Amino acid sequence: MELFNIKFRISDVQISFLVDCFLEDFKSETLADLGLCLNNAAKGKYGTIYNVIDPPTVLSWFRSHLEEKSQAREQQKKAASFGVDTHPKILEAMKGAINKAETKREEAKGTRINTRDQHIKQLRANFEKMDQETLEHYKKEFNKYCYERLYPGIINEIEQYIN
Repeated sequence: MELFNIKFRISDVQISFLVDCFLEDFKSETLADLGLCLNNAAKGKYGTIYNVIDPPTVLSWFRSHLEEKSQAREQQKKAASFGVDTHPKILEAMKGAINKAETKREEAKGTRINTRDQHIKQLRANFEKMDQETLEHYKKEFNKYCYERLYPGIINEIEQYIN
């Protein structure tokens, strides 16, 4: 976020939503792909940013990145079908990068702490201390992002403290 001069920053809830989207919709993609996509966005590759970064914006960037990646694969396949060989050093570097990404992904699986779960736990502990407006806000956000599916009963818990 520090690379973008924007008025409306992405919220923690939106980041959690994006994490869920990537885990569900882009299972076969790597964190390296996401990092490359965000770097390209910071360089302006996906167009001008108009004072806001939100989930639809980030997801559209990632889809553009995947389209470019797909086109690059097609070009590689065409080159291979015409008998054009990849230089051995380049091939070795590509294999190393793939192995490194796979290793990092496996390490992340083992040590990943689900910050969304921690956030929800903290919110649940503070529902009784929140004012009506804040409770209504969280109820609206949780409905919007379908948290009832991930955290059954959370909407009912909020409603207990409303009124």
